[in-house]
Amino acid sequence: MIRNSLVLSIMSSLLCCVLQAEETKNVKPHFVGARSPESRSQKKKATPTKIKNAWVTSKTHPKSDKKSGPAEEQQTASTTNRPYLNRTGANGLLANNDEGILVSEEICCEEEEVCVYPVLGTFAPCGHVYVTGDWLYWRTRQGGMEYAVEGASGTPVVLNGAAPSKVTFDFESGFRVGLGVHLPHDGWDVNVNYTDFRPSASDDASGSIFPLLLYQQPIALPLVASARAEWDIDFQMLNVEIGRAYYIGRTLAFRPFIGLAGAWIDQEVEVHYSSAEVKTSSDFSGAGPRIGLGSNWFFGGGFSLFGNLSAALLAGHFDLKQDQNNQGFRPIHLNSDLNLVNSTAQMILGLAWDKNFSRDRSHFGIDLGFESQYWWRQNQMERFTTNTLPTFVRADSDLAFYGLTLQGRFDF
Repeated sequence: MIRNSLVLSIMSSLLCCVLQAEETKNVKPHFVGARSPESRSQKKKATPTKIKNAWVTSKTHPKSDKKSGPAEEQQTASTTNRPYLNRTGANGLLANNDEGILVSEEICCEEEEVCVYPVLGTFAPCGHVYVTGDWLYWRTRQGGMEYAVEGASGTPVVLNGAAPSKVTFDFESGFRVGLGVHLPHDGWDVNVNYTDFRPSASDDASGSIFPLLLYQQPIALPLVASARAEWDIDFQMLNVEIGRAYYIGRTLAFRPFIGLAGAWIDQEVEVHYSSAEVKTSSDFSGAGPRIGLGSNWFFGGGFSLFGNLSAALLAGHFDLKQDQNNQGFRPIHLNSDLNLVNSTAQMILGLAWDKNFSRDRSHFGIDLGFESQYWWRQNQMERFTTNTLPTFVRADSDLAFYGLTLQGRFDF
């Protein structure tokens, strides 16, 4: 009896253990981060991540679903072919769509054309040609323009407390015209512009004057009673450049460009002393490579701040002449040539306003800025240093223009 009870108790204990193990096996873990294992048949295939930047493609990107609808395919093709065009609203400024791709709000080109022109908030996407016109209100500065010394006295000449007299230019007007064409590939454009600026100035001196530009042999004229100088500059410049504009942020755009520059700078000086006359001229012509960077910062309402910077290196030729007439006698009649590589830099900063119209087919813009041009070693005119021998030196001084530039632009 006891033995039967013991056997029954052992069997009961074994049965409880088996049931408890089966119950523990079916209990799911509940601690943080745990999840039940899945069989291979239950594992789901990973869905590839959709990349928003649709116009950048590579072999590692997921392929599009072949079953996608025609509307989706058309939208993808549109954003892929037109990645850098911005949305032009009422004020023609930059705006992003929901997926962060810069696209045009409405396609203004014909169906068979492809709009590949950078809009940048200031350019109509279908404007194949554009023209520009500038009014220049500049002032001229140049070294080596002294022609006399006032307050000289004695023989030999004494210059105690004397002051040199030089020609100074006032603000004068000029113009610049340009023609541009948008190329049909990748948003490049070609621009040709011509600048014409012709300042002139004069100055008078009287009293006891030492003539700086007068060679005094064989007639000794250490001092003169009066002097008048007239200085004319004829500045012309032709630029041919190719560039491409693009955004580097939501409101900031750059346009790097490269091209060629040609310049013609003619200077003529006439100085009339009491009993002599001196005529000096310098004709420069040169050409060389030019490189630069344009920028626009858009801040709303069609307005933007702009800044352009460029530099050029011109291999040029100087044709120098000097004549002196002393009451019918010509002691100086000089012709000389000089080859020199000249460098120049140009800078302009200002405010611009732009507007697209006719469903973005046309564009009008106007901007006002402060412009400066600097020409190194442009004044190569000769002068004599003594009244006993015809020894001369060149001024070898720099030329600069600065002032206001008002530009209008029309794309069509």
